[in-house]
Amino acid sequence: MRRQILLLLVITVVLGITAVATRTSPPVVAAPEIPYAINAAADSCESATLIPSLPWGDHTGSINTFQESSTDPVLGCAWGTPSRPQGYRTVWYKFVAPYSAEVTIDTFYSTYDTVVAVYAGSCGSENLVGLACNDDYQGFTSHTSVYVRKGETYYIEVADWQFDVYGSDLSIAVLIDPIDSRWELQGNMPLPRSRHVVVADGKYLYVVGGETSMGVTPELTNSLQRLNTENGNWTTLDAMPGTGYANTSAAVVNSKIFMPSGFTGAGYNGTHYAYDIANQIWLTKATAPWPGGAPLAWGTAVPVQFPGGASGYLYIGGTADQPPIEAGVSDAAVPSNEVFYYRDMFNGQPVENWQPLSEDFPPNLTTARFAHTAAWVQDRVCVVGGLGMNEDGQNILLTNGECYRYLIGWAPISDLNVPRYNAGSAVGPDGRWYVFGGVDGEGNPVEITEYYDIDTDTWYELGASYSLGGSQTNPAHAWPRGTFMGDELWSMGGNDGGAYGTVLPQVEKLFLPVPSLFFPIVFNEKMATPNDTLGTARHLSLNQAQYHTFDNTNDFFDTYYFDLTSNRGVTIRLSDIPYNNGDPSNYDLALYGANKLLLDVSQNPSNLDETITRNLTAGRYYVVVKRIYSGWPPDNTSYRIIVETP
Repeated sequence: MRRQILLLLVITVVLGITAVATRTSPPVVAAPEIPYAINAAADSCESATLIPSLPWGDHTGSINTFQESSTDPVLGCAWGTPSRPQGYRTVWYKFVAPYSAEVTIDTFYSTYDTVVAVYAGSCGSENLVGLACNDDYQGFTSHTSVYVRKGETYYIEVADWQFDVYGSDLSIAVLIDPIDSRWELQGNMPLPRSRHVVVADGKYLYVVGGETSMGVTPELTNSLQRLNTENGNWTTLDAMPGTGYANTSAAVVNSKIFMPSGFTGAGYNGTHYAYDIANQIWLTKATAPWPGGAPLAWGTAVPVQFPGGASGYLYIGGTADQPPIEAGVSDAAVPSNEVFYYRDMFNGQPVENWQPLSEDFPPNLTTARFAHTAAWVQDRVCVVGGLGMNEDGQNILLTNGECYRYLIGWAPISDLNVPRYNAGSAVGPDGRWYVFGGVDGEGNPVEITEYYDIDTDTWYELGASYSLGGSQTNPAHAWPRGTFMGDELWSMGGNDGGAYGTVLPQVEKLFLPVPSLFFPIVFNEKMATPNDTLGTARHLSLNQAQYHTFDNTNDFFDTYYFDLTSNRGVTIRLSDIPYNNGDPSNYDLALYGANKLLLDVSQNPSNLDETITRNLTAGRYYVVVKRIYSGWPPDNTSYRIIVETP
């Protein structure tokens, strides 16, 4: 329905046969909802016309002066066997996505056989990444959609399928629609916070610590709150001792929430706190053997279950410095590769101590990092992303990751599709490791959600409808925190990016499993109603009349095909053309060869029968019935079409 309305909004025009040289195109009038340019198309990708804002359109008029380029990419969606797979008379546009959305490109009112493609990357056939492509959608005009990411540049190419000039007027509309997110808003936290922790005990979600306001002097909270996800009720529990921790991490082991360190506003505190869920009391545990006695923050606590009845958690990486993004004093924070193992139980007995590193326990990371994410993935602990340091002593965004297997050691894994730090992550019941939110290398929040499949060592990016924020009304989330409750991934809080970003209150959930876990960012080969294109043509048996109607207001093409087994003469008759609201209708008739070669056309005035008579060789042929737009929708009266042979 949206696409039907879309076409009505774009333009009102009297149409003739698409891709026919004798067609005369009347003036085009744009609807006020879409600002239209005139003669805006560019002749090459390198000089592509920048679309200033969306929605937008262009009535270029004749494209006869436009040329092909040796760097034009091959159009994989082109119907049949075009003589030049890159198309002819190519024109180019580009736009920067104002927000993550679905962008639709339509050439419905063009008078030639258009092919539309959308690309990411940069100009040059080897650098462009094809995202969407469509040849025929309504008759010989094109229509396709693509998911776009905020801030990224996209290129639109419109090519002519034909090498002959059957028509030359280009009309293109580029529209943008918000994406319906699969993340469902579950209200707001009673106390909005970022740089906090979210953990689960299988029954409730717990939110601990964090900052309620960010800046040079952030406001910390020591609040502990619990969410019953079944009824949405919040309960405030005993606050953790002191000011609370920010830039922290937590692990749930044996019904206790462990928090080994964190930022307290003035610096890092290494006091090891644990909240006993059953007894609802805060405890102080053994302090970690911090290097030089300087506690680390920006690390990650991961519950582990090693063989031998040992249960506890690892504290992985971090930094003893206050990074510049925290308005600290260091030019660059030095990342740590330290891995500490806290053992809470062994053979059913409490031990509550930090184990020294040995061959039985994880050695240090291969790559030092902080602000990364980590999780226990099936049978191993994995880390990915975060910030590291280059040889010049500068912090850099890390794309890589590594996993530790018991008694085997650390091994590299594939890179994230969207490198990030300060991201949230959780392992689902499907065994896949989901990473969501975070910050990219330019300091912008990341909305894309992706997951790691340990069996294929591959990160798969979920489609835009699975992005966390990134829309006009819901910003992307830096430092979101969350976990799974059954098949639902929950995310709470975070901020909208930057050292002094606004703290977000949202509680959101994403239901998994999803219909198909891999969702590409594009839609390819969007099709209109049946028999609108040669590829969806209905079969016409020889000497057997058929009766048909047009489907709706925006249905202008009905296509058919017939086959000849020998050379013979044929007569194609279109009759019984209906009236609309008492006014005569105007239908035209065209005959095409198997590879879009226009053979003949009949264009009588309104309500007169159309007839094409030709001597044809053996092969397949296509018949196109075109409803010329009269301002009225088609009625339910059928027209008659037949292919007669002697």
